[in-house]
Amino acid sequence: MLSPHASVRLKPFLTGTGDYGENLTFPLDNIFRITAKLGSDYKKPDAITRIEADNYKEIAYPLPVRDLLYVGPATERKLNGLGIYTIGQLAQCPVNCLTYKLGKMGTVLHTFANGKDPSPVKRTDYAATVKSVGNSATTPRDLVCDSEA
Repeated sequence: MLSPHASVRLKPFLTGTGDYGENLTFPLDNIFRITAKLGSDYKKPDAITRIEADNYKEIAYPLPVRDLLYVGPATERKLNGLGIYTIGQLAQCPVNCLTYKLGKMGTVLHTFANGKDPSPVKRTDYAATVKSVGNSATTPRDLVCDSEA
Protein backbone atom coordinates (compact mmCIF):
# COMPACT_ATOMS: atom_id res chain seq x y z
CA MET A 1 0.00 0.00 0.00
CA LEU A 2 1.25 3.49 -0.82
CA SER A 3 1.67 5.92 2.00
CA PRO A 4 0.25 9.44 1.65
CA HIS A 5 3.85 10.60 1.39
CA ALA A 6 4.47 8.34 -1.60
CA SER A 7 1.75 10.11 -3.53
CA VAL A 8 3.55 13.42 -3.05
CA ARG A 9 6.76 11.92 -4.47
CA LEU A 10 4.86 10.38 -7.40
CA LYS A 11 3.13 13.59 -8.47
CA PRO A 12 5.93 15.06 -10.61
CA PHE A 13 6.35 11.66 -12.30
CA LEU A 14 2.62 11.29 -12.97
CA THR A 15 2.04 14.78 -14.29
CA GLY A 16 5.35 15.49 -15.96
CA THR A 17 6.33 18.63 -14.10
CA GLY A 18 3.53 18.80 -11.56
CA ASP A 19 2.68 22.27 -12.90
CA TYR A 20 -0.46 21.40 -14.85
CA GLY A 21 -2.84 22.43 -12.08
CA GLU A 22 -4.30 18.94 -11.96
CA ASN A 23 -5.67 17.38 -8.81
CA LEU A 24 -4.59 13.88 -7.94
CA THR A 25 -6.75 11.67 -5.78
CA PHE A 26 -5.37 8.58 -4.12
CA PRO A 27 -8.10 6.38 -2.68
CA LEU A 28 -5.47 3.86 -1.70
CA ASP A 29 -7.62 0.81 -0.90
CA ASN A 30 -9.52 0.79 -4.21
CA ILE A 31 -10.12 3.50 -6.74
CA PHE A 32 -13.84 4.19 -6.86
CA ARG A 33 -15.73 6.81 -8.85
CA ILE A 34 -17.12 8.48 -5.73
CA THR A 35 -13.80 9.13 -4.03
CA ALA A 36 -12.14 10.00 -7.34
CA LYS A 37 -14.74 12.68 -8.13
CA LEU A 38 -14.85 14.12 -4.62
CA GLY A 39 -11.07 14.19 -4.41
CA SER A 40 -10.61 15.83 -7.79
CA ASP A 41 -13.02 18.62 -6.82
CA TYR A 42 -11.89 18.92 -3.18
CA LYS A 43 -8.92 21.27 -3.34
CA LYS A 44 -8.23 23.08 -6.56
CA PRO A 45 -5.88 23.74 -8.22
CA ASP A 46 -2.91 21.42 -7.96
CA ALA A 47 -3.76 19.28 -4.94
CA ILE A 48 -3.28 15.73 -3.76
CA THR A 49 -6.14 14.26 -1.76
CA ARG A 50 -6.19 10.93 0.04
CA ILE A 51 -9.72 9.66 0.67
CA GLU A 52 -10.11 6.35 2.45
CA ALA A 53 -12.51 4.82 4.95
CA ASP A 54 -10.71 6.45 7.89
CA ASN A 55 -11.17 10.03 6.60
CA TYR A 56 -14.17 9.79 4.25
CA LYS A 57 -16.70 11.28 6.69
CA GLU A 58 -14.33 14.07 7.70
CA ILE A 59 -13.80 15.11 4.07
CA ALA A 60 -17.09 14.28 2.36
CA TYR A 61 -19.82 14.89 4.94
CA PRO A 62 -19.44 18.70 5.14
CA LEU A 63 -19.43 19.08 1.33
CA PRO A 64 -22.54 20.35 -0.48
CA VAL A 65 -24.74 17.55 -1.79
CA ARG A 66 -24.22 18.85 -5.37
CA ASP A 67 -20.59 17.68 -5.15
CA LEU A 68 -21.77 14.06 -5.17
CA LEU A 69 -21.72 12.11 -8.41
CA TYR A 70 -25.13 12.20 -10.19
CA VAL A 71 -26.49 15.14 -8.20
CA GLY A 72 -27.36 17.83 -10.71
CA PRO A 73 -29.44 20.99 -10.25
CA ALA A 74 -32.83 19.19 -10.34
CA THR A 75 -31.81 16.52 -7.83
CA GLU A 76 -30.19 19.15 -5.63
CA ARG A 77 -33.51 21.07 -5.52
CA LYS A 78 -35.39 17.91 -4.56
CA LEU A 79 -32.89 17.11 -1.82
CA ASN A 80 -32.94 20.70 -0.56
CA GLY A 81 -36.73 20.39 -0.39
CA LEU A 82 -36.16 17.53 2.07
CA GLY A 83 -33.79 19.68 4.12
CA ILE A 84 -30.71 17.90 2.76
CA TYR A 85 -27.87 20.28 1.91
CA THR A 86 -24.71 18.28 2.65
CA ILE A 87 -23.42 14.83 1.78
CA GLY A 88 -23.49 13.99 5.49
CA GLN A 89 -27.18 14.85 5.74
CA LEU A 90 -27.85 12.69 2.68
CA ALA A 91 -25.90 9.79 4.22
CA GLN A 92 -27.94 9.99 7.43
CA CYS A 93 -31.34 10.29 5.73
CA PRO A 94 -33.43 7.09 5.81
CA VAL A 95 -33.04 5.35 2.45
CA ASN A 96 -36.81 4.75 2.14
CA CYS A 97 -37.40 8.52 2.29
CA LEU A 98 -34.90 9.05 -0.54
CA THR A 99 -36.37 6.22 -2.59
CA TYR A 100 -39.85 7.68 -2.18
CA LYS A 101 -38.68 11.08 -3.44
CA LEU A 102 -36.07 10.01 -6.04
CA GLY A 103 -36.95 6.45 -7.03
CA LYS A 104 -34.07 3.99 -7.39
CA MET A 105 -31.60 6.88 -7.62
CA GLY A 106 -32.42 7.56 -3.96
CA THR A 107 -30.81 4.24 -3.06
CA VAL A 108 -27.84 4.91 -5.33
CA LEU A 109 -27.22 8.38 -3.88
CA HIS A 110 -27.58 7.09 -0.32
CA THR A 111 -24.98 4.42 -1.08
CA PHE A 112 -22.63 6.99 -2.64
CA ALA A 113 -23.11 9.45 0.24
CA ASN A 114 -22.02 6.72 2.64
CA GLY A 115 -18.81 6.25 0.65
CA LYS A 116 -19.81 2.93 -0.84
CA ASP A 117 -19.49 2.43 -4.56
CA PRO A 118 -19.12 -1.06 -5.97
CA SER A 119 -17.95 0.15 -9.38
CA PRO A 120 -14.26 0.94 -9.91
CA VAL A 121 -13.04 3.77 -12.11
CA LYS A 122 -12.60 2.48 -15.66
CA ARG A 123 -9.50 3.07 -17.72
CA THR A 124 -9.84 5.45 -20.67
CA ASP A 125 -9.15 2.59 -23.08
CA TYR A 126 -11.89 0.41 -21.52
CA ALA A 127 -14.40 -1.03 -23.99
CA ALA A 128 -17.50 -2.83 -22.73
CA THR A 129 -18.24 -6.29 -24.06
CA VAL A 130 -20.80 -6.18 -26.84
CA LYS A 131 -23.94 -7.91 -25.59
CA SER A 132 -26.15 -7.46 -28.63
CA VAL A 133 -26.19 -5.78 -32.01
CA GLY A 134 -29.21 -4.01 -33.44
CA ASN A 135 -30.06 -2.37 -36.72
CA SER A 136 -32.90 0.03 -37.39
CA ALA A 137 -33.95 2.66 -39.87
CA THR A 138 -36.29 5.61 -39.65
CA THR A 139 -38.68 5.94 -42.55
CA PRO A 140 -39.39 9.37 -44.02
CA ARG A 141 -43.10 8.95 -43.25
CA ASP A 142 -45.25 6.78 -40.98
CA LEU A 143 -45.94 3.35 -42.46
CA VAL A 144 -49.49 2.06 -42.25
CA CYS A 145 -49.00 -1.63 -43.08
CA ASP A 146 -46.16 -4.15 -43.53
CA SER A 147 -46.35 -4.03 -47.32
CA GLU A 148 -45.18 -0.38 -47.29
CA ALA A 149 -41.90 -1.34 -45.65
